[in-house]
Amino acid sequence: GHIHRVDLTTPSNPTPTPYILKHIQPPPAPSSSSASHRTISESHLRKLISYRAERYFCTNLSRLLHSSGSTKVASLYDVAEEHVDDALLLEDLTVDFPLRAPYTLPLSKTHTAIRWLAGFHATFWNHTGVLLIPPPNDVPDPNTAEGVWAQGGYWHLATRNEEYASLEETQEEYAWLIPYTLPIAEKLRTEALGRTLLHGDVKGANILFSKAASRGDAPKEEKCALYDFQYVGSGLGVVDLVHFLGTTADGRDLGGSENEEGLMRVYFGEVERRCGMGGYTWEVLVQQWEWAVADWMRFMAGCWGNSGWVERRAREVCSGWDREGGL
Repeated sequence: GHIHRVDLTTPSNPTPTPYILKHIQPPPAPSSSSASHRTISESHLRKLISYRAERYFCTNLSRLLHSSGSTKVASLYDVAEEHVDDALLLEDLTVDFPLRAPYTLPLSKTHTAIRWLAGFHATFWNHTGVLLIPPPNDVPDPNTAEGVWAQGGYWHLATRNEEYASLEETQEEYAWLIPYTLPIAEKLRTEALGRTLLHGDVKGANILFSKAASRGDAPKEEKCALYDFQYVGSGLGVVDLVHFLGTTADGRDLGGSENEEGLMRVYFGEVERRCGMGGYTWEVLVQQWEWAVADWMRFMAGCWGNSGWVERRAREVCSGWDREGGL
């Protein structure tokens, strides 16, 4: 597929206006009944289905965010009927959010992104009535999959069987982590308290920021917008938060338990302010946070290698579970 920035006019607005056209042309995926479906890679299936998940979110769910104003995503516009399945015409977010995220975020921008994330999660807290897509290998026909992922994100264990097999072959290096891998995956898959919709890929490359006020103008609150919803789906909100901090935040802002807790409390306080949390306490968040940290380490160990903060925290979490006799 291709992504284009296009300028369009309408009868009611003759001034050219920028839009983003996402034209999706993946090769057709074989159905599960065909022999070729059984030989296609899990990662390729995941990518094919992810386009359908994004289309479902943009068409059916993104409008729920527009009324909040503070959790910005691109508005969706109509396309010709023959292109409903292969094109998304979206608002160009760079008009109001022209600043791309730096490679490592300063603390102020980290807070801004966390507030966006909390608003997104609060909107879909305890969601119901949303169609859910199972893991790639369980989808009967990838060409007709409809909904968001039953488990959001691209690294949870059900979508990473190949990497997990590789991890098990290196048991000596990750012996401290492997005993907890399957129990954590089950907790993240089934825990109901704190369940929401995840963005699924919260990182700097998918975040845009507003400009600061010009000199002489009144100060204004920095805001951000996120895009790329190919891995949107159900999950515990801390999964998004761990992924974001583990990939994008400045490591110096994560050093020490007080710094880490401070960022977690920004998230918790914002979710608490925006929605009824139904028994979701700070203690519950901390417990789920530990699951998510260890799970993210499992993914990196099988795929990416090591990252200082995540590995240190995952080792601390697993050591605590060792002392307590389990999760």
